[in-house]
Amino acid sequence: MHEKLTIDIETTGLSNQDEILQLSVLDTMTDEVLFNSFLKPSHIKSWDEATKTHHITPEMVVNAPTINQIRDAVQKLLDKASLIVGYNHLNFDNRFLTKAGFRLPERQYDVMLKYSEYIKEPNKYPEGFNKTPYRWFKLVDCATNLGYDWESRPHDSASDARATSGCYRKLAEIN
Repeated sequence: MHEKLTIDIETTGLSNQDEILQLSVLDTMTDEVLFNSFLKPSHIKSWDEATKTHHITPEMVVNAPTINQIRDAVQKLLDKASLIVGYNHLNFDNRFLTKAGFRLPERQYDVMLKYSEYIKEPNKYPEGFNKTPYRWFKLVDCATNLGYDWESRPHDSASDARATSGCYRKLAEIN
Protein backbone atom coordinates (compact mmCIF):
# COMPACT_ATOMS: atom_id res chain seq x y z
CA MET A 1 0.00 0.00 0.00
CA HIS A 2 1.24 3.48 -0.86
CA GLU A 3 0.39 5.48 2.24
CA LYS A 4 1.72 8.85 1.13
CA LEU A 5 0.92 10.00 -2.39
CA THR A 6 2.16 13.07 -4.23
CA ILE A 7 -0.19 14.52 -6.84
CA ASP A 8 0.44 17.14 -9.49
CA ILE A 9 -1.63 18.40 -12.41
CA GLU A 10 -1.26 20.64 -15.43
CA THR A 11 -4.36 22.48 -16.66
CA THR A 12 -5.79 24.40 -19.60
CA GLY A 13 -5.70 27.55 -17.47
CA LEU A 14 -6.32 29.02 -14.04
CA SER A 15 -10.09 29.62 -14.00
CA ASN A 16 -12.83 27.37 -12.64
CA GLN A 17 -13.91 26.64 -16.23
CA ASP A 18 -10.50 25.17 -17.13
CA GLU A 19 -9.70 21.46 -17.17
CA ILE A 20 -6.92 19.03 -16.25
CA LEU A 21 -4.51 18.19 -19.10
CA GLN A 22 -2.03 16.00 -17.23
CA LEU A 23 -2.28 14.13 -13.94
CA SER A 24 0.48 12.34 -12.07
CA VAL A 25 0.38 10.35 -8.84
CA LEU A 26 3.61 9.16 -7.21
CA ASP A 27 4.55 7.31 -4.06
CA THR A 28 5.93 10.18 -1.97
CA MET A 29 8.67 8.19 -0.30
CA THR A 30 10.03 6.30 -3.34
CA ASP A 31 8.97 8.50 -6.30
CA GLU A 32 7.45 5.40 -7.94
CA VAL A 33 5.06 6.60 -10.61
CA LEU A 34 1.65 5.08 -9.88
CA PHE A 35 -0.26 7.05 -12.51
CA ASN A 36 0.84 9.51 -15.19
CA SER A 37 -1.17 10.50 -18.23
CA PHE A 38 -2.10 13.34 -20.47
CA LEU A 39 -5.87 13.89 -20.45
CA LYS A 40 -8.13 15.05 -23.23
CA PRO A 41 -10.32 17.92 -22.00
CA SER A 42 -14.08 17.64 -22.47
CA HIS A 43 -14.92 21.27 -23.23
CA ILE A 44 -11.79 23.37 -23.73
CA LYS A 45 -10.35 23.10 -27.25
CA SER A 46 -7.29 25.39 -27.02
CA TRP A 47 -5.15 26.86 -24.24
CA ASP A 48 -2.46 29.01 -25.83
CA GLU A 49 -1.50 30.87 -22.62
CA ALA A 50 -1.12 27.67 -20.58
CA THR A 51 0.93 26.06 -23.37
CA LYS A 52 3.55 28.79 -22.90
CA THR A 53 4.13 27.41 -19.38
CA HIS A 54 3.72 23.62 -19.64
CA HIS A 55 4.18 23.11 -23.41
CA ILE A 56 1.17 20.77 -23.65
CA THR A 57 -0.59 21.31 -26.98
CA PRO A 58 -4.01 20.13 -28.18
CA GLU A 59 -2.23 17.74 -30.57
CA MET A 60 -0.51 16.05 -27.61
CA VAL A 61 -3.81 15.14 -25.94
CA VAL A 62 -6.02 14.38 -28.94
CA ASN A 63 -5.78 10.60 -28.33
CA ALA A 64 -5.41 10.79 -24.55
CA PRO A 65 -8.06 9.36 -22.22
CA THR A 66 -10.64 11.67 -20.67
CA ILE A 67 -10.90 12.29 -16.94
CA ASN A 68 -13.99 10.04 -16.89
CA GLN A 69 -11.96 7.15 -18.32
CA ILE A 70 -9.25 7.30 -15.65
CA ARG A 71 -11.23 8.49 -12.60
CA ASP A 72 -11.86 5.06 -11.06
CA ALA A 73 -8.23 3.93 -11.34
CA VAL A 74 -6.92 7.14 -9.75
CA GLN A 75 -9.65 7.13 -7.09
CA LYS A 76 -8.56 3.64 -6.00
CA LEU A 77 -5.08 5.04 -5.33
CA LEU A 78 -6.48 8.02 -3.44
CA ASP A 79 -8.77 5.82 -1.32
CA LYS A 80 -5.75 3.89 0.01
CA ALA A 81 -3.69 6.98 0.86
CA SER A 82 -3.27 8.20 4.41
CA LEU A 83 -1.70 11.49 3.22
CA ILE A 84 -1.76 13.52 0.01
CA VAL A 85 1.27 15.70 -0.70
CA GLY A 86 1.24 18.47 -3.29
CA TYR A 87 2.58 21.88 -4.16
CA ASN A 88 -0.03 24.65 -3.97
CA HIS A 89 -2.63 21.92 -4.12
CA LEU A 90 -4.78 23.27 -1.29
CA ASN A 91 -5.31 26.51 -3.24
CA PHE A 92 -5.13 25.19 -6.80
CA ASP A 93 -4.95 21.47 -7.64
CA ASN A 94 -7.69 20.40 -5.20
CA ARG A 95 -10.15 22.74 -6.88
CA PHE A 96 -9.64 20.96 -10.22
CA LEU A 97 -9.51 17.46 -8.75
CA THR A 98 -12.74 17.97 -6.80
CA LYS A 99 -14.47 19.48 -9.84
CA ALA A 100 -13.38 16.40 -11.83
CA GLY A 101 -15.14 14.16 -9.29
CA PHE A 102 -12.26 12.94 -7.13
CA ARG A 103 -12.74 12.40 -3.39
CA LEU A 104 -9.58 13.49 -1.59
CA PRO A 105 -8.38 12.23 1.79
CA GLU A 106 -8.64 14.66 4.68
CA ARG A 107 -4.95 14.56 5.57
CA GLN A 108 -3.03 16.73 3.13
CA TYR A 109 0.38 18.40 3.19
CA ASP A 110 0.95 21.43 1.01
CA VAL A 111 4.71 21.73 0.48
CA MET A 112 4.36 25.33 -0.74
CA LEU A 113 2.76 26.45 2.52
CA LYS A 114 5.21 24.48 4.68
CA TYR A 115 8.18 25.84 2.71
CA SER A 116 6.86 29.39 3.12
CA GLU A 117 6.62 28.82 6.88
CA TYR A 118 10.18 27.47 6.86
CA ILE A 119 11.61 30.47 4.93
CA LYS A 120 9.51 33.01 6.86
CA GLU A 121 9.84 35.78 4.27
CA PRO A 122 7.03 38.24 5.05
CA ASN A 123 4.13 38.49 2.63
CA LYS A 124 4.23 42.02 1.19
CA TYR A 125 0.57 41.82 0.12
CA PRO A 126 -1.41 40.08 2.90
CA GLU A 127 -4.63 41.71 1.70
CA GLY A 128 -4.34 39.95 -1.68
CA PHE A 129 -5.00 36.34 -2.71
CA ASN A 130 -2.30 34.99 -0.38
CA LYS A 131 -3.69 35.99 3.00
CA THR A 132 -0.94 34.14 4.90
CA PRO A 133 1.84 35.91 6.80
CA TYR A 134 4.54 34.49 4.51
CA ARG A 135 5.38 34.88 0.84
CA TRP A 136 4.57 31.94 -1.44
CA PHE A 137 7.37 30.58 -3.63
CA LYS A 138 7.31 28.74 -6.95
CA LEU A 139 8.14 25.04 -6.89
CA VAL A 140 11.33 25.57 -8.89
CA ASP A 141 12.56 28.06 -6.25
CA CYS A 142 11.70 25.74 -3.37
CA ALA A 143 13.32 22.74 -5.05
CA THR A 144 16.47 24.64 -6.01
CA ASN A 145 16.87 26.10 -2.51
CA LEU A 146 16.43 22.67 -0.92
CA GLY A 147 19.01 21.12 -3.25
CA TYR A 148 16.69 19.14 -5.51
CA ASP A 149 18.32 18.22 -8.85
CA TRP A 150 15.69 18.39 -11.62
CA GLU A 151 15.74 15.27 -13.81
CA SER A 152 13.57 16.89 -16.45
CA ARG A 153 11.84 20.19 -17.07
CA PRO A 154 9.46 21.85 -14.60
CA HIS A 155 5.75 22.03 -15.52
CA ASP A 156 5.48 18.40 -16.48
CA SER A 157 3.22 16.92 -13.80
CA ALA A 158 5.40 13.83 -13.18
CA SER A 159 8.55 15.95 -12.95
CA ASP A 160 6.81 18.44 -10.64
CA ALA A 161 5.45 15.61 -8.47
CA ARG A 162 8.98 14.17 -8.09
CA ALA A 163 10.30 17.60 -7.12
CA THR A 164 7.43 18.05 -4.66
CA SER A 165 8.15 14.66 -3.09
CA GLY A 166 11.83 15.56 -2.82
CA CYS A 167 10.99 18.87 -1.15
CA TYR A 168 8.57 17.11 1.22
CA ARG A 169 11.28 14.63 2.29
CA LYS A 170 13.84 17.43 2.74
CA LEU A 171 11.44 19.53 4.83
CA ALA A 172 10.68 16.45 6.96
CA GLU A 173 14.44 16.10 7.64
CA ILE A 174 14.77 19.78 8.58
CA ASN A 175 11.74 19.87 10.85
